[in-house]
Amino acid sequence: MVIQGLVKNPGNWNTSQVIATLPEGMRPSATLTFGGNVQYSSARIDILSNGDVKYIGGKSNLEWLSLSGIVFTVGSTRSLSLASGWTNYGNEYATPQLATTSTLRPISGLAQGSSGQIATLPLTIRGRRIFSVMKGSKPSRVDVLQDGRVFYMVGGDPDSTPLSLSGIFIR
Repeated sequence: MVIQGLVKNPGNWNTSQVIATLPEGMRPSATLTFGGNVQYSSARIDILSNGDVKYIGGKSNLEWLSLSGIVFTVGSTRSLSLASGWTNYGNEYATPQLATTSTLRPISGLAQGSSGQIATLPLTIRGRRIFSVMKGSKPSRVDVLQDGRVFYMVGGDPDSTPLSLSGIFIR
């Protein structure tokens, strides 16, 4: 599932404001967290299992919110084995997983940890990939190396431990 486009709100964005609702059959099985862009700043967007697309945090006084870059699977997935020091975040959020039946293979879910290697994907890629994902309501950098190892590099909300892997995808 790929979501893209701009949403305009002439007022202020409110925390947990529903932006849209996805149709049945196009919804994740658990809550996913993505980074968005509010004009020149970052925003956090959650997609709930009931299909609600919600603004969670970021600059609230800017009109335009970009939904481009939201990619997740509603098909077959494989759970990721997390490296030492990382665990599934749990609650209503998706566990870290990799799509298994797509040319574009999104990773999704939240993991809890502090630094270093998060997981190893069961595949190899050409070249290092660098992604911007959310840790709390702030952007973070995650790198995927050629051998499939996934590393948390820097950034995010220091008071928030869950790191979203949603927004990472491998071709």
